[in-house]
Amino acid sequence: MGPYLDGLFAQSNLGVVVKAGVWLMPAPERYDFMAFEYTAGADRFPAFIEDFRSLIFQNAIRSRPHLANDFAMLCIVSQYPHDLAAGQRTLSPEAMAAWRKKFGVSAWTFGCGVYGSRGEVAHQKKRIKKTFARYGVTRFIGSYVNQGRWGRLYRWAVHTGMRWMGKSPELIEAIWPAINLFRGVPTDQYAKQVYFKHYDRKPTDTIDPARDGCGFIWIGPVVPFTGEDAARAMDLARPVFAKHGFDVFIELIVESPRALIALFGVFYDKKSAEERARGAAWYKDMREAFLDAGYPPYRVGTGSQPGAFDRTPVLRDVVHRIKKSLDPDNILAPGRYGTPPR
Repeated sequence: MGPYLDGLFAQSNLGVVVKAGVWLMPAPERYDFMAFEYTAGADRFPAFIEDFRSLIFQNAIRSRPHLANDFAMLCIVSQYPHDLAAGQRTLSPEAMAAWRKKFGVSAWTFGCGVYGSRGEVAHQKKRIKKTFARYGVTRFIGSYVNQGRWGRLYRWAVHTGMRWMGKSPELIEAIWPAINLFRGVPTDQYAKQVYFKHYDRKPTDTIDPARDGCGFIWIGPVVPFTGEDAARAMDLARPVFAKHGFDVFIELIVESPRALIALFGVFYDKKSAEERARGAAWYKDMREAFLDAGYPPYRVGTGSQPGAFDRTPVLRDVVHRIKKSLDPDNILAPGRYGTPPR
């Protein structure tokens, strides 16, 4: 009975959550890890997004993959190639092509899990292969990853096959935590990419980006899951990257069958006042460009939280009234989540 109130406390400062439940997915009868590489031309990318959406709608893909551009993928498997940059702020198209070739990375890549009964997974794989055949290469890699005898044999077989296809050892090694991640095993492997530009190598043990001075800032506008909107979002972003002298980092994250989070990010040296200023200016211009286009961010950083609802004054006023009712003295995180400062 009555309105649903739980959501008011999921991303807000309206109260203190002291207890929460997380619904878990039952272990499926069958699981297979899929890796896809987009190899078609850029002109076909909108059509690919449309077909990608159809697979999500039809539950042929039930997980929520991140579609990474070449730069975003190379951040995971490599360190920044300062030699290829040749003293410039960003990599030239020729340098990017050489970097991609060295590690065997395509223009766009994603991995995801395929889940269900044996029959369901077989049907899903057939649908996925047929749909994506016109856009690139789909590989189903399996799910058996452990340190036992069969695990070592499995890894050797996958490694040998992918090396034969021109994939680097670093790219192959990035697969194993991905397979386990989609099985529900957490990993910090992909968070280590924040170390990729201003360090010689990524940590092999625990990470602490704040302690280690890693500079990474991102924005994630929500866009409709259509080819037209995905292309428009990237067209909006690329000039802003160029203006501020940053390489283009893009991940299109499947939020639902109807929405994508277009995540854009930049790496900068936190020790450099000039780079910090460029990063902040990039974020400001990106935020304004996407708000002007009608694509609001799904989250915002602390620096832009006070004005988070400036473009939606009615929503802002309603949230302010709820805040006043539940926290009349404005004690809880004042100024966050679009609420007024103390």
